[in-house]
Amino acid sequence: MFGDEKGKKRAAASCGYLAPGVPGTVAGVEYAHRKWGKLPLKAGRAGDRARAGRLPVDCR
Repeated sequence: MFGDEKGKKRAAASCGYLAPGVPGTVAGVEYAHRKWGKLPLKAGRAGDRARAGRLPVDCR
């Protein structure tokens, strides 16, 4: 799934929508915000910035 037929890692496995996520990341961020957050958690802001081209993405 993340390697090609020769066993090399695909670039898509490192960055982009095909990159694997870590289970529980979103829940962990939400928990940390509930416990220690002082500012409102605004869902969608990063998506809005990305669509407007103002959110740099670095795929190394």
